[in-house]
Amino acid sequence: MLKTAIRNNPEDVDAALRRLGLTAAPLMRAVRAGYISRVSRTANDAPIAAGFYHWNETLRTLRDELVMLGWTRVDEQMFSTILSPDGKTAISVSSGDDATGDPRGFPKTKRDKGPRTADAIDANIGQLDLFDTAPEMVLATAPEDEVECLTYVLLFHANATELRAELSLPVSMDEHDHIDTWRERIILRSQPIDPEGDTLPKPDFGPEIDIDVKRRA
Repeated sequence: MLKTAIRNNPEDVDAALRRLGLTAAPLMRAVRAGYISRVSRTANDAPIAAGFYHWNETLRTLRDELVMLGWTRVDEQMFSTILSPDGKTAISVSSGDDATGDPRGFPKTKRDKGPRTADAIDANIGQLDLFDTAPEMVLATAPEDEVECLTYVLLFHANATELRAELSLPVSMDEHDHIDTWRERIILRSQPIDPEGDTLPKPDFGPEIDIDVKRRA
């Protein structure tokens, strides 16, 4: 069975992020910005708006933060990431279930993922299998011209009292196309939510789409 490396101790978290050229601060700001965007929706927004704005603002803020550090925005076939200056690490963002950010849990993505995510996971597995080592050793020990990109996911979850998040390396999806297994989980410090403040809108799976199709003459 695959062993997941869980970084939960603050010193371990800092070291793992430093290896990726990161600190916790921009990741946590992105998670906070996404949540604020979600709870800023009103009843006059489309039913799908809260979830979309939560995801989009998390992604946008992460990119805003990291481009200043030399990272590059990448959008390929509707798969949006931010790529490290050396091209060896990419980050996507996704909502997660209630096990997100819990070092004792087994988190999954909240929604199913598409073929580009599956391709990124296959590439992760290929790199780990090729060098037969832990993710932290791939960049350190592998020949420069043989290392391909490892794609991490900034996984976020909000409940009534706190925001939880982790930066984790996916290696499999379940039969419903949810990411369900991680080779490394870097657990970020939780951020409190004011229980007297705004609450999250109820989850929605999106509006029905009504397409006006006219018969050709």
